[in-house]
Amino acid sequence: MVLEGILWVLRSGARWRDLPKEYPSASTCWRRLQEWEERDVWLRIWRSLLGQLDAQGKLNWEEVFLDGSFASAKKGGSAWVKPNVARVQSGWWWQTAKVFLWEASFARPVRPK
Repeated sequence: MVLEGILWVLRSGARWRDLPKEYPSASTCWRRLQEWEERDVWLRIWRSLLGQLDAQGKLNWEEVFLDGSFASAKKGGSAWVKPNVARVQSGWWWQTAKVFLWEASFARPVRPK
């Protein structure tokens, strides 16, 4: 149920606090995602999911992967301040994008059309 809660947030783009009641608490799901990301469990889950979907022919590798991450602007903040690169490239979404792109580009044979 924790994994399904995490996937619900990632798929919907909703805030953690908007996680429906049928899933474990938002703090539990968020904390578990952080722990899994630190121990590379999230990476293994993502690769396994992609592998299973690909084996079932349910992935279209020619589609583009988009990252739905965003950062809200702060009132009074300068519009010209560069984001902190280390912060931009951290988090589960960065690993997720890298795995998706790796699997799409290198880890599977090219199928004839």
